[in-house]
Amino acid sequence: MFRLFFASSMLFCLAVINSESISGQNLYFPAKAFTNTEFMEKAMPKLAEQVIRLYKQNEDKNRINHFAFLFRLQMLAEKYKEALISIDSARAYLVTKEDKEAYVFPFWAYSLSKSQINSSLSPEVPFDTLFTKEYAKLSDQSAELAENYFKADLSDRQGRYIQMAAKLVNNSIDSISLNDARNLCFAYLNYVVYGAELPHVHDLVRQCNLQKYIIQDSVFITVRDGTKLSATIVRLRKQNDSQPVILTLGIYSSESEFSTARSIASHGYAAVIADTRGKRLSTSEIIPFEYDASDAYDIIDWISRQSWCNGKIGMYGGSYLGFTTWAATKKLHPALKTIVPLAAVGVGIDFPGMYGVYWTDMLDWIHLVSNSRLTDWSRFWDKKKWSNVKDEWYKNGKPFRSIDSIEGRPSKLFQSYLAHPSLDQFWTDMVPCKEDFKNINIPVLTITGYYDDDQRGALYYYEQHHRYNQNPDHYLLIGPYDHGGAQDHPSS
Repeated sequence: MFRLFFASSMLFCLAVINSESISGQNLYFPAKAFTNTEFMEKAMPKLAEQVIRLYKQNEDKNRINHFAFLFRLQMLAEKYKEALISIDSARAYLVTKEDKEAYVFPFWAYSLSKSQINSSLSPEVPFDTLFTKEYAKLSDQSAELAENYFKADLSDRQGRYIQMAAKLVNNSIDSISLNDARNLCFAYLNYVVYGAELPHVHDLVRQCNLQKYIIQDSVFITVRDGTKLSATIVRLRKQNDSQPVILTLGIYSSESEFSTARSIASHGYAAVIADTRGKRLSTSEIIPFEYDASDAYDIIDWISRQSWCNGKIGMYGGSYLGFTTWAATKKLHPALKTIVPLAAVGVGIDFPGMYGVYWTDMLDWIHLVSNSRLTDWSRFWDKKKWSNVKDEWYKNGKPFRSIDSIEGRPSKLFQSYLAHPSLDQFWTDMVPCKEDFKNINIPVLTITGYYDDDQRGALYYYEQHHRYNQNPDHYLLIGPYDHGGAQDHPSS
């Protein structure tokens, strides 16, 4: 789902690189602009015009790169109609209808709004009205791609421009190198466009989505022992009758799970994004793995009894969610018709370790999912801290089980997993095992990668299904993927 965002970022980088042959020139730019906001606003269009003239002398032969570079400069030069033409020209080289519609949507909407303001032929339309009208025209898949652009961090966009201006503020002469000019143009454009749009767009998008979808983001599902699990449910409003349901059961909770659910619903399914125990709105204790099989059964049973469900439920997910997808088959509910586990964790197989070697990032992961009801990505990505902890453990010669004490927060979960290093009953109570596979007579698609950390787990489920089921309807895809790539989240 992020392919368009990454593709456009790469096109920008390529456009910058391919302009290196003219980068030795200096351009006029008043030094005063770096200390005066109003002066900067007047100076940037003139700078963009200079860059355009030079760029047209040495156009990028890759036409998408060419237009991706050009439309940004045209926007800064306040030539918004020309920018719209360049955006349309770039879109013509894209393959899918969704990519064509959603390509650089924030810049397209901004240019369209500005072109109307500057036009004597059409009445001025407020940006909010124009944006809502144009966003509502997008197909469901295109809207999903367009919305990804607006997940940009405004402070990051603003910070890049401020940081660049701070580096150039000491210029004592009224000139700037072409390389600096180019980088300043792009940083300033992001600063202006995202600064104008992001404070308003999220509410506008939500209003549009509410017109298209029935959104229930605070649903509670009570399981057999009385525990309440939270879920987000999204359905297309135009879908009046009951429909098949796609379910995910995951531990990586965030404040809003609408984006994932909308992606599913846009393809004509009812989407249910359920959270494991203790996550998001659930008030129970956070307990990974242990209750997921029984909870999945109860969630599926609850869904099957809703008026909007036609009795057919499919389940998918990657990594931990691949595990929960398999856990749901421990006792197969009649309404569960198919599963698609991606890079599925094999408990007792590749977690907590494999072939006698523990997963060294296990404690990092435990804190990631158990520090709070939402996923604690900030501490997880504090690689300096975790590197220091592991260096200290390695140097002092203590056993691996001491690493939680070294980190300063003894972990019961960590110690309990270390107590079961291989596939014993602790783990087999959580997933199908041996004879359980006989009853899994539904289509299964397993996806893993050559470089997937959980390849061994994924293949374990595949092998066991074929060993204990005489005629398994099970397909296997192994591709040139790492763990993220097997889940459609490539690392590069």
